[in-house]
Amino acid sequence: MFLLVESTGIMLSNKQERKQEMRTDLILRAAARLIDKIGYTNLTMEILADEVGISRPTLYKHFANIQEVVATIVIRGYEQAIQYMQAINRQPAIRQLEAMLRYLFNISHEPSGFGSTLIYDELQRVLNDNQEVNSQYHQIISMLNRLIEQAKASRDVRDDLANEVIIAMMFSLVEVSALGRTSQTKLRYDEIVDQVVTVFFNGLRPKH
Repeated sequence: MFLLVESTGIMLSNKQERKQEMRTDLILRAAARLIDKIGYTNLTMEILADEVGISRPTLYKHFANIQEVVATIVIRGYEQAIQYMQAINRQPAIRQLEAMLRYLFNISHEPSGFGSTLIYDELQRVLNDNQEVNSQYHQIISMLNRLIEQAKASRDVRDDLANEVIIAMMFSLVEVSALGRTSQTKLRYDEIVDQVVTVFFNGLRPKH
């Protein structure tokens, strides 16, 4: 009887944990969607609770404030980006850089995903004092720096270009994705991405 009660208690505990995790995921995805829609400065716990369809007291059981919500989103986005870079690390460095640029375009086109927050400078400034966010950010920058150095060594990237400029351009170019949401072009989104990637990497290649 004791074993049965103990086992039932564990099952209930696991079920509650899964429920908590699912609700946390819903909260974070709703927050990412709202940041893309109304901006971080306009986001409040009340607005977020209404979007998720839960009460504010329930929301506060998961997160203490909006800053904690956003920090968690950004950290998850960084984790996903790092995992992606690790998954493609057997490709030539120049191919990895291209894949990463396309990855940034893809996540920017999916505002409900965690990765979309990586492209918002506003969030980086707000979370500047968050140690875990900074640690993840510097890990990504370090990985990109290493790829650029490898690409320069294999003469796939001009060695007179500064690494920090290349990295800054990769993130800023993603703003072109907004063109696909307007009537300014008849190009499909994937065609916009292909053209931006082509122009960018043609500029990186050494002149022969």
